[in-house]
Amino acid sequence: MKKKTTQKTIKKIAKKAPLENMSLENKADYTLAIVEELRENFQAFGENLGGLWKEVIALRTRAESIFNETSRIHIEYEPYKVSA
Repeated sequence: MKKKTTQKTIKKIAKKAPLENMSLENKADYTLAIVEELRENFQAFGENLGGLWKEVIALRTRAESIFNETSRIHIEYEPYKVSA
């Protein structure tokens, strides 16, 4: 089902009658439309989350390399530290 069709179906069925007064067939259509809408939303959210997760991993890797480089410099220059 396409997103526009799903939203139209939900609105159309919801306008017909409240859920408790719907026929079994309309309840099934309504439920199917809502489940399809949720599936599409979670799929889009998952794709966004996947992209963000890759960025987080890249930032963490960069931060670790900066930390390691800073530690190396600190260790190398520790003997030359001038005490006041």
